[in-house]
Amino acid sequence: MSSGDTHEFISKVELPFVMIFLYLINASIMTMILCFVLWVVHALYVTPDDDTESKSSHRLGLIGKITVFLFHHRGIWHSWIAWTVLFVIEYHYVGLAVLGGATSVYSHLMMDFTGTWIERKKTKIKRAMWR
Repeated sequence: MSSGDTHEFISKVELPFVMIFLYLINASIMTMILCFVLWVVHALYVTPDDDTESKSSHRLGLIGKITVFLFHHRGIWHSWIAWTVLFVIEYHYVGLAVLGGATSVYSHLMMDFTGTWIERKKTKIKRAMWR
């Protein structure tokens, strides 16, 4: 998963569901367009993996290099609290369009969390077997 392909794929699968939800609640076309724009931003550019040599950090160019230099992996960029604060601020300005970015980021964080949790459990089981 280090290349980010899995995260991007899952984000692409989620997007139609978000758009259908917005359609069903009679969101304006402007909200849907803004939702798509925020999805592009958060699925492809501003992601939790911007603190490592990932596709998204390379897409950011110089800003990506600075981010990799300043932050360690799984630090502030993988903080649920930091992203929630950002999305609350975004919601204040763009309303439900924030779902485009939020679903992408939160699914990324969930995949990383569950993947890490599974690896820890595997390691714990292996250690217990060799005692």
